[in-house]
Amino acid sequence: MMKTAWVPGVLDYKIQNGIGNLGIRVVANLIDSNTKKWRAKIMNNTFSENDTNRILCIPLVRFPHNDYMVWQGEA
Repeated sequence: MMKTAWVPGVLDYKIQNGIGNLGIRVVANLIDSNTKKWRAKIMNNTFSENDTNRILCIPLVRFPHNDYMVWQGEA
């Protein structure tokens, strides 16, 4: 997860500090599938405060849909 660019607020969209919870392998582990909200407690134990705050700003979808690939600059 640390190598993937997905965190807004920094130039390269990557986690800026080390990851503290090595059990977290994918972003989906950070989302409560029932409530469709970020698992803030897990994130606070995994990332720095700055990285956690950046991630918590990412809106989550409320209704299921298929994943699709996007990249920076896409409309």
